[in-house]
Amino acid sequence: MKLRTFYVKSYRSITEATLDNIQNYGVFVGPNNAGKSNLLRAIYISLSIALEGDFQRARRNRQYSYAYRGENYNWERDIPVNLRENKGASTTFKLTFEFSDEEKADFRQKFNINLTKSLQMKFQLFSNRTEYNIIMPGRAKKPMEEKMQDIGLFIRSKLDYEYIPCVRSSELTNEYFSRLLSKEFRQLDGNEEYQRCLQTIQELQLPIVQGLENKLSVSLKTFLPNIKGVSLQNTNYLDTGLRFYSSRGRSAPINIDDGDITPIDEKGDGIKSLAAIALIESISFENLEGRSLILCIEEPEAHLHPDAIHSLRTVLFDLSERSGVQVIISTHSPLLIDRDKISNNIIVGDNHRIHPCSCVEDVRQILGVRISDNLAATKVVLVEGESDKRYFETLCNQRPSLRQKLEDNSLQFVNVHSASKMDFQIRMYNSIMVSTLVLLDSDSSGIASANALIAAKIKRPAEILLIKSAGMRESELEDLVNIDSYSQIIKDKYNINLNTTSFKQRRKVWSDRLHIAAQKSPCILNPEIEAQIKTDIADIVVKLGMSAIADYDKQYVESIVDAIETFAG
Repeated sequence: MKLRTFYVKSYRSITEATLDNIQNYGVFVGPNNAGKSNLLRAIYISLSIALEGDFQRARRNRQYSYAYRGENYNWERDIPVNLRENKGASTTFKLTFEFSDEEKADFRQKFNINLTKSLQMKFQLFSNRTEYNIIMPGRAKKPMEEKMQDIGLFIRSKLDYEYIPCVRSSELTNEYFSRLLSKEFRQLDGNEEYQRCLQTIQELQLPIVQGLENKLSVSLKTFLPNIKGVSLQNTNYLDTGLRFYSSRGRSAPINIDDGDITPIDEKGDGIKSLAAIALIESISFENLEGRSLILCIEEPEAHLHPDAIHSLRTVLFDLSERSGVQVIISTHSPLLIDRDKISNNIIVGDNHRIHPCSCVEDVRQILGVRISDNLAATKVVLVEGESDKRYFETLCNQRPSLRQKLEDNSLQFVNVHSASKMDFQIRMYNSIMVSTLVLLDSDSSGIASANALIAAKIKRPAEILLIKSAGMRESELEDLVNIDSYSQIIKDKYNINLNTTSFKQRRKVWSDRLHIAAQKSPCILNPEIEAQIKTDIADIVVKLGMSAIADYDKQYVESIVDAIETFAG
């Protein structure tokens, strides 16, 4: 189940606002006091009302009275100031949900209603009551009205939510942990042995506690590799002296071992913030008993070092892409912007005007990001060497769309001088909201660098291109070039004969074959001469373009240029 549209009217500073086509990763950006936090909180409150209220009320005036006893909404506080004298004024929330095929089948079996379109829940919050309705166009509307209580309970069985505000205290983190602990302990509520034999509680609970401690430790280490572990402090004891944890209480404060084992309320704000988010990540990856999850986070970057923000971004994207969790955040950080799907970023502007971003410049302007002239490109292809840069600038320049982007500097090829330096360059460009594509040789160093970037969650596999020549297990850029186009030049200039069977068989990467050929020549091959040879070959590629590429690799090189063209947009 996914939240696809959201409507709010008369909530705090929001007069009226609509969000359409909400995706798995949504970002609210805008200046201070524009309403980002209120919009995110409105989503959270509407979800809490939908999933925690009391449906057991009789129908009145073709609507159902509805009890919501939570503290998240307070009419006197949350109704706009200009409406507080009007006791008939109300805050309105509308949530439109999209069901999976399996959920549609469950709905049809339970209610004998074909749910072919989305379903909308509407709440009106007055000073003295809450009114609830199900909205669906077509002939199914009437039977739905008759079954609204049951439909509400059905939605509740399929959906869960979490909200993390900007201010993340140790109390908040302990609260989240206790909630998670309570959810896990529910499996024991029907256990007769648990009820009958209190002395076995510790034995029953210990694996759960240890499992949660481990999960939180793993999640925190994603952001803080130096964290050694997490443990629960507990002061509840049975008469026998056995320690136990209350399944409904708040008796599980967290100790964090970062070299100094202390309660979380004694740690810095950054660790508190990451702990709260790590807990939610743990919840998100759990089996939610068939339910979907909507995760709302206000300013997740608060109190975090830039390196931790990079790690957090990867976690949030993984949640939205791999786990199917809907992640909705508000942020002031360019690092958390969705650069692949720019329309997923929602601008909340002056006067609370809401609209999706149309281009990255919109985001830069709203966030106040400024890029120096030498970093004016919005898309950068990072390559290992100068030859790589010249090769692909030449090949891309043969396509009109890419030629224009190269000319206006919206696409750049940047030589990082070594595969080992990719990490730093990527982080630097990320910090200024410049998207990067990595192009590496598929030799041992290139493959190792690619694996390291993926393992560190700095890059996704789709953001790395490995140069591969047909019929070779490992390849370098020069393996793509037709040997006949440069062998005579190398012979004349360096007295190295490349017109040999061993060189042309291509059983080793180009540089290894070059060294073998040089050993049979008067030339003493050193790094400087090897670099010059690569430059000479690059000159040939610049001169001949695609004609310099070996016939068996032309199609593959075209596919690389295709990928660069897709990346450039």
